[in-house]
Order: sequence, then C-alpha cells, then structure tokens
Amino acid sequence: RELAEFVADATALYRFDPAQVTAVGYSNGANIAASVLLSRPGVLPSALLLRAMVPFEAAPRGLEGTRVRLGIGRRDPIIPFDNAQRLAALLREGGAEVTLDVREAGHQLLPGEISAAAEWVQSL
Repeated sequence: RELAEFVADATALYRFDPAQVTAVGYSNGANIAASVLLSRPGVLPSALLLRAMVPFEAAPRGLEGTRVRLGIGRRDPIIPFDNAQRLAALLREGGAEVTLDVREAGHQLLPGEISAAAEWVQSL
C-alpha cells in the first residue's frame, strides 16, 4: 500500500508521467513490487522482478497493458521454481504480458541475466 501511495504522490509532486514508472526489485524488493501489481493494478505499468515469489494468493485483474519480466533461478533454495512459475501464471491471469527469464542458478543473479534485464528495461 505504501509503495503504491508513494508512486501516486511522487508523480504529482515531481510531475512525471506515471506511465514511465518501472519497478525494479530483487528478492524481497521484487516481492513488494509483485504485491503492488496484484493488489493495486495500474499503479506500476511495468516491473522487473528478479527472484520473486507469490506474495499472497489473489484473484488478479486489471493488469492489461502491464509488462513484467520475471528472473527465475531454477535451483533457487529460497524461492521454489514452481512458486515463481505460479507468480507468472497469476500475473498472466490478470492480463499482464509476462516474460520469463529462467536461469540455471540459485538465488544469486548472473552477469548475463543483469545485462538481459537492462536491455528489457531499455526496450520499454
């Protein structure tokens, strides 16, 4: 809730286009952004979620036009692979365009993954 309110307040205060906001988060930061996507559709038009999991079960809706990239580690000991895939499914059910980047990795980020994520953000 606080992140969603911050985005709304910041767009008004600093007078920037909220359509240009992209959340970028790793691990718990990605979980917080995922929570905003699921609970406050429309606040974040795009999100790069690295090693995120389902923050809570929700009946997603209203995510049409939202672009999300999920960076998943197939051998992540913290976030089970099927949980990360469930997050992708929830976001898709809500209408989001989801890109999966599955790596043979654990919870750490790989150099190639970071550069691929940067390219994705630049393509928005």
